[in-house]
Amino acid sequence: MFGNQDHTAFVSCSLHYEDRPVVDFFRGLLFENNIRPVTIGIDVPAKDEYEAARIAPEIIKGCDCVVAIQTKRYQMVNGAYKPSEWTLEEPRMGLDSSKPLYLFYEKGIEVKGANATSARTRTEFDRSALETQRGQTGSHIHRIRDELSQAKKMGLLATIGTVALIGAGAYALYRLWNRE
Repeated sequence: MFGNQDHTAFVSCSLHYEDRPVVDFFRGLLFENNIRPVTIGIDVPAKDEYEAARIAPEIIKGCDCVVAIQTKRYQMVNGAYKPSEWTLEEPRMGLDSSKPLYLFYEKGIEVKGANATSARTRTEFDRSALETQRGQTGSHIHRIRDELSQAKKMGLLATIGTVALIGAGAYALYRLWNRE
C-alpha cells in the first residue's frame, strides 16, 4: 500500500479541511525521504475520537518516531495561538513509548510544555510560504531520516552484539563441560 519505505512516522496533525494542504505538504516530504507517514483519520480509520484515542498508543508503538504538525486552532487572549489538542496529546503518547518527537509548528503558535522541551527538533513554518520553505523543511526531514537510520543501525549492532555474546558464552560452557 505504501511502497518501499525505510521508516514510519506517526504524524499528529489537525484534520480540519483548511489544514489539509499543510498536512499534505509535510506528508509528501516524509514520503520523499522514505518515511511512511501514519495518521489516524487518514491512513488508519477511526469511527470517532474515542476510538482514535484508544488505538493511538498501539499505532505509535509500531512507528519509529512521532512528527507533530501544529497549525493554528485556538486564538488566545495574548494574540498567540494554540494548536489542536490532538497535536499535544498524541506526541505525549509517543514520549511515553520512548519515541523521538519532531515538532513542526506554524508561525504564531505558542510552543510550550513537555512537547516543546522534549522534541528533538522544533521547526517553525509559515503556511503562506510552504513551497519557498521546501528546501529548508526538506533538510529537516532528511535529518529525521538520518537519525532514524542511525538508531536502527545501532539497534541492529546491539542485537548482533547480544547474539555474539550469548554464542560465546554457550561455546565457553560447552568447552567447560566437555573437557578431556
